[in-house]
Amino acid sequence: MLKEDDASSLRKKAVMGWLICTLAALFYCYEYLLRIVPSVMVPKLMQNFQVNASGVGYLSTAYLLGYAPMQLWVGALTDRFGSRLILISSLCFCVLGSFIFAVTSDIYIATVGRVIIGLGSAFAFVAVLRLASIWLEKKYFSFFVGLATALAMIGAMLGDIEMSRLVAHAGWRHVIYLSAYM
Repeated sequence: MLKEDDASSLRKKAVMGWLICTLAALFYCYEYLLRIVPSVMVPKLMQNFQVNASGVGYLSTAYLLGYAPMQLWVGALTDRFGSRLILISSLCFCVLGSFIFAVTSDIYIATVGRVIIGLGSAFAFVAVLRLASIWLEKKYFSFFVGLATALAMIGAMLGDIEMSRLVAHAGWRHVIYLSAYM
């Protein structure tokens, strides 16, 4: 039988684990929001960058130019440097890319910003998996992964709706600044 101190320590570890994993899942939700954000501002982006829909399409997919190749390395880098450093670095990349995207009027520089966002976003899901495997009891791993995925999809869905409203009222640059400050 566990002593009272041991049981209290286990409860604290469990609470800390859920808190840490939830914060990582919120970053996953945030990066998903960054992934879809150009879709709510297509006409504004076309006007600002003086491109057609195809140009905005390239701008949108620039995210994947950073994201997709990084998938080959995220596991090894996360194992090597740990989730904390990886998540902090990833968040910094997302914020930097968002600011670059927001401040420029040049489509090529905006594209670089989107690539940087993709690089930072690439680590979110793997970090969630790693943290859940370390901090949560095995019986909660699958539940938490499903929960994190659901949060990301809900974030994208609500983000799409709310970001559309914000773009209409405040303009696309303010929305990008807001996402960077978030």
